[in-house]
Amino acid sequence: MKRLKVLRSFVFVFISFIALGHNAFAQEDLTKIADNVYAYVDTKKSLPQNSFGANAGIIIGRDGIVVVDTLVSAKEAKRLIGDIRKVSGLPIKYVVNTHYHLDHTFGNAEFEKLGAVIISHVNDDQNMRKNGEPTLKDVKEFGLSEDDMQGTVLAYPSLTFNDRMGIDIGNQKIELIYTWNSHTNGSIVVYVPDKKILFAGDILFTNYHPFIAEGDINSWLKALDQIMNFDVDKIIPGHGPV
Repeated sequence: MKRLKVLRSFVFVFISFIALGHNAFAQEDLTKIADNVYAYVDTKKSLPQNSFGANAGIIIGRDGIVVVDTLVSAKEAKRLIGDIRKVSGLPIKYVVNTHYHLDHTFGNAEFEKLGAVIISHVNDDQNMRKNGEPTLKDVKEFGLSEDDMQGTVLAYPSLTFNDRMGIDIGNQKIELIYTWNSHTNGSIVVYVPDKKILFAGDILFTNYHPFIAEGDINSWLKALDQIMNFDVDKIIPGHGPV
């Protein structure tokens, strides 16, 4: 058992190394990962006002765009939308929340205004409905001010799933996969199989210590084992450089 735990610890470090890829230096703004796939990373801006350095994903298909996570506020979401518009004018069809925490979901409403369908795991839909408003009222506890959160309102998922879900945006298929009670009890990853790209959400951090207070370490290790079985060339962490 001890040997297994050591091996899994090695797996965690190994995956973090893969996530660093060929760019070990901090990056900002939209980074092209593959044709029509981008990572929105803020590794130089890890303050609360900049979504605690949370990453976001942009996947563009023939029929529209899928956004993975929406950052911490209306201001941050509008910044993300502005950068999306620099690379594509297609409609934003879907938002996928990898988990319910504020730095990944509190920008949802800005995308909902554009007609996007918000998707999450059923557990984190429930978590957000339970904890979202109290968190928004107590943002000072997270180092955020009323000015930082100006215009921010909550928008909840309108589409949920349990184990797996597929999205087709024309010539691009995307898989949403539940990772058990890892970072949260509703955490998911977003897999783009033909591009061999995985958006890992907060089950993976690079250059950050992961937040593990809500998760179960055994389930988290199981999720990392699962990642090792995916055919991937690049992993986008929830926080940290690509």
